Amino acid sequence: MHVHGVFPYLFVRYYASAEPLSSYMEQFAAGLDRAINIALGSAASTRQHVYKISLVSGMSVFIHHNAVCVVTTVYHH
Repeated sequence: MHVHGVFPYLFVRYYASAEPLSSYMEQFAAGLDRAINIALGSAASTRQHVYKISLVSGMSVFIHHNAVCVVTTVYHH
C-alpha cells in the first residue's frame, strides 16, 4: 500500500477474465468491501471502502524476468 495524494491505493495483479472487464471490477470491488467489513467485525455492514478500481500496465519489479504486468489499482477510503 502506498499513500499518494488523498487516497491510499494498492496494486493487485489482473488475470484476464471471461466476463466483461466492468463486471469483473464491480464484483472485485464488492468482494473487497465485504472482506474489509468482515475483517472489521461488521459482516452485516454495507459500508463502501473501495473508491475506484482502474486497470494499468507496467513493468513489474516483483517478478524475476522483465515482463509487462497488467494490474488493477484499487483506491480506498
